[in-house]
Amino acid sequence: MKHRSIINNMKHASGRIYPPNAGCIAVLVCLLFTLIFSSCSNTKYLTEGEYLYTDYELKLDKKSKEITTKNELASMEQVILPKPNKKFLGARMKLAIYNRVKEPKKETGFKHWLKYKLGEPPVLLSDVNSDRTAKLIENRLDTYGHFRSSVGDTVIRDKQKATIIYSAHVARTYQIDSVFFPEVKDRLTKKIDQTRDSSLLRPGDAYNLQVIKAERERIDRMLKIEGYYYFNPEFIIVRVDTNVGDHNCKMYVNLKRNLPPDALRYFYIGDIYVYPEYSLNQTEQQMKTADTLLVDSMYYVTPQHLFKPHSILRSVYFQTGKIYDARNYDLTLSRLIGLGVFKFGNIKFDWVI
Repeated sequence: MKHRSIINNMKHASGRIYPPNAGCIAVLVCLLFTLIFSSCSNTKYLTEGEYLYTDYELKLDKKSKEITTKNELASMEQVILPKPNKKFLGARMKLAIYNRVKEPKKETGFKHWLKYKLGEPPVLLSDVNSDRTAKLIENRLDTYGHFRSSVGDTVIRDKQKATIIYSAHVARTYQIDSVFFPEVKDRLTKKIDQTRDSSLLRPGDAYNLQVIKAERERIDRMLKIEGYYYFNPEFIIVRVDTNVGDHNCKMYVNLKRNLPPDALRYFYIGDIYVYPEYSLNQTEQQMKTADTLLVDSMYYVTPQHLFKPHSILRSVYFQTGKIYDARNYDLTLSRLIGLGVFKFGNIKFDWVI
């Protein structure tokens, strides 16, 4: 199976940026700060039955704190949304601006900018689905192998302000007991099996969904080096068996069923055409009538002869008759852009099966 590769490059382009004058805005902001610090409570703008969502807390029991890492804790915090209105120097300035500026009559102008760009609407308790957030925290814990953890939510109302407390009991992490790769049946599964020693899934390590994703990408990258241009990380599945006991799990790395035929094929490099003066405005007829030189087994197509062929072709790392290698793709683009005469580069493949 061969293909025809085409390497295109576009010439450099430039532009200008004119910064706006923001001097008067700075003065107005200073005046607003003075106004805000003397303002009344933001809760007076709420209607009856509304509560301003002012804070949240993520609580872990003693045992949970001992087994929860900083990264895991930060990941749990990320799903606690929306966040309360921001504070600056102890005051919710952006919210105060929003509350004190009357509704503008039009959607443009300074007043609209002040209320909706500089200001910030109130985050209400009704905007928060604390039960759903608790489930999301549990899901985050699952991604780190803390299966069967539990998170509860408690809403504390005080006058017209509300705080939510998320109480988490973090279960012990599952460890990888063993990893199994696909049975060798063809060239594809053989290539996967040959890299098992480089696997990111190692017995004794904690279960981690991000590591599983990285393993799929590792296998995909390896296969693209071996000619499998149309392979995709999504074609790899990792099945996890947690019924081993003592918080251990087995992992089975497999290929999805009914993969596209092209994903199972590996390709060779065919004819190589290099267009150093390629332009989007260039017609197909202009491309056909351009001078074509055969240099080092590559076809060098040049309408204007702006560059010497060897100065460009030495940056092309594909070779006719060789298996497609994704590293050569990356290296070719990097070296061509690195020449300093091109701003953009593109490699197009016409596969011949």
